[in-house]
Amino acid sequence: MALMSMAKPKILYIGDLDLRLGGAQRITFDTLRCLSENFDFIMYSDKDPSGDFLRLLNELNIPYFIDYSLNENNITRVIRDYNINALLIQWEDIRWLTLVASLADKLGIRSIAMVHELPYIFIPMSRFINNFKALSLLKLLKEYLRGHLHGIRTLRMVLNLDKTVKKMTTLICVGDASKYYYQRYLGVNCISITPEVTIPKEILMQNDEHHNDNEFNYDVAFMSARHEAEKGIYDVVKITKVAKESLGRDLRVAIMGKFLHRKVERKFYSLLKKYQLRQDFEVLGFVPEGIKYSILRRSKVFLYPSRKDVFSISLAEALSMGTPAVVYDLPFTRIYNTSGVIRVKYRNIKDMAHEVVKIINLSEKYPDKYLVLRMQVMEYVKRTFTLERTCKELKEAIKYSLGE
Repeated sequence: MALMSMAKPKILYIGDLDLRLGGAQRITFDTLRCLSENFDFIMYSDKDPSGDFLRLLNELNIPYFIDYSLNENNITRVIRDYNINALLIQWEDIRWLTLVASLADKLGIRSIAMVHELPYIFIPMSRFINNFKALSLLKLLKEYLRGHLHGIRTLRMVLNLDKTVKKMTTLICVGDASKYYYQRYLGVNCISITPEVTIPKEILMQNDEHHNDNEFNYDVAFMSARHEAEKGIYDVVKITKVAKESLGRDLRVAIMGKFLHRKVERKFYSLLKKYQLRQDFEVLGFVPEGIKYSILRRSKVFLYPSRKDVFSISLAEALSMGTPAVVYDLPFTRIYNTSGVIRVKYRNIKDMAHEVVKIINLSEKYPDKYLVLRMQVMEYVKRTFTLERTCKELKEAIKYSLGE
């Protein structure tokens, strides 16, 4: 008699289904196919899915619910109708955390949260305050003074966040930097998984074909989805100024991404004017994927003075093209164990510029050594940050939470 197959655990997966919204959504999209081999997912979101996501859900025959209000009664009905075994959160949205903690308590089911940054305060910037609740209160006060008033419900969620996080059955930290922040500021342990870097196959093939080329369109490249002070957009200008003075010539700097606020954009251009660098910078905005990778591949160094990341897709994509990077020595940059990632003391503009100049000089004076470095960087990323590894680690973490 044939053995009956075990029923797959049923998991309600709460998150955003729009690929344009960030890295957490990309991880969900990329891992959903492999995870579906072991788990039956029902997707639940308060936003409409993007076209790519919708096609994937239909292909995998995964039911999905769009509930703009995130109503607890509606979710409870879905949990009961589908006999859900566990709740899984895509990232550390404070509404999702609060909702899932409440539902898990009431219904006696397991709760799993994939976390990246700290909820609400994101990446702590204070050098003096190491307490999560104190940092949350400080941010609330700042927002109140700026006229960003919160309702009582939001205030209550924020003030109880530390307790809410600790109620989760399992925390899955996406990257070691995330694990560092959760241990330091919330005193909780989590299972760390390695994020994946998914580069289209045709791009990788082109990169392999051109890896011995020694023709570069740009000296320096910088890229972020949202240009903010915390992402280092101002520091890029300051570092370029010092590097240009050291080299004694103009530089070609490519800036990819979008300014989120006019205030930041105005300050960026005022710095270019102040330092007389406008002719050195090409501000390209968002560019098509193929062009993005071509610019990264054709740049001598990727300059990324960000302090607001736990895992940077921009940095990982640059490295996957073989482009060496100069970064600040922070938790999110320490995951890279390769000589192609040069870490410098935080906010040391002079030393950052010095390292940028060293790489540019290496590319021009010792091109063979420089190309060897690029090949080492590219192979390291391809070998380390694979989709297969992320799938395996995430699958094991979910199974552990379910007690399998």
